[in-house]
Amino acid sequence: DTEYELEVAIRKDLDTESLLRVCNYAKDGTLSHYAVIGDKVPSDGRWHHCKVTFKTDSKVHNSALYLYLNKTTKTVRIDELKIKKAE
Repeated sequence: DTEYELEVAIRKDLDTESLLRVCNYAKDGTLSHYAVIGDKVPSDGRWHHCKVTFKTDSKVHNSALYLYLNKTTKTVRIDELKIKKAE
């Protein structure tokens, strides 16, 4: 049960649907989603700085940061990725 901050700069080309998601697979295989970031970033070719705070739970076992790209041939750029315990 720890709170974290995820910060990232995201740049999407036109017509790109993408997002980052913090997920966890519990020991029993159940998938949980702790945070979503980048889904509201417009596809305008400009850099956008995003920040989200999320909290893990007692089922933390195998967590990861996933990049989802939906039906695109365009480019998504990610920079300045930071994950740290919230203060």
